[in-house]
Amino acid sequence: MNTIDGFNFESFINIAIDPHRTDEVIKIQSSLLKASNRPAMIQWLEKACLADEEFMELYKKKYFPSFPTIEELKSCPEGSLGRALSVHLIKNNIALDFTGIDTSVFYQKEVTPLNYMAARGIRTHDVYHIIANLGVTPLEENVLLHLQLAQFCSPYHYVLMAAGNLHFAFYKPEQMPDLLEQSNKYYQIGKKAKFLPGFPYEDHWRTSLREVRSMLRIDEDELSQLSSSSGSAR
Repeated sequence: MNTIDGFNFESFINIAIDPHRTDEVIKIQSSLLKASNRPAMIQWLEKACLADEEFMELYKKKYFPSFPTIEELKSCPEGSLGRALSVHLIKNNIALDFTGIDTSVFYQKEVTPLNYMAARGIRTHDVYHIIANLGVTPLEENVLLHLQLAQFCSPYHYVLMAAGNLHFAFYKPEQMPDLLEQSNKYYQIGKKAKFLPGFPYEDHWRTSLREVRSMLRIDEDELSQLSSSSGSAR
């Protein structure tokens, strides 16, 4: 069988079967790092990172705040980013630091802008769910990938999106029209928004979620309409 350099076919299929397999998602990233064509594959991602002044400022400062505890997040004011994140984590039984899962592939010894973004991405993944008003169903995970792809055309996110699309083709074909419509709308949201990896979320746990979205140029009313039309509101 022909193979694609840097492509983990087994993990790809496992994700297509079960999009919640975080262990297989991490294996996808590990394989992509070894692709001989990686410089060309990440050209748009690199360009997006280097072009965003706020992201580069975080990178230069090596901004790696400690993870907040659930209790710290729960103590944040009602309507704040931190309080909303605590509800999301508790409801879905998620650990913000992915306790028990080896995420070392996202933390390279040499901290380049791209390596920093990889670490930033895994650390703030669930924050993105809150910002985008999305839960953790396969559909919601997939449309979040489209929002991110709109910002930086990452091969990692593209492969995960492709696996997710395969999941719907075989396991949830009745949801395919909704997936296509939602994916397009969240892609457009991603195009209009500020560069999400460049925002210091950890400094804003107590800031209202509406205000954080406004700072990121994400329309609160648009998100509400999307949730209502898709029935995916949390």
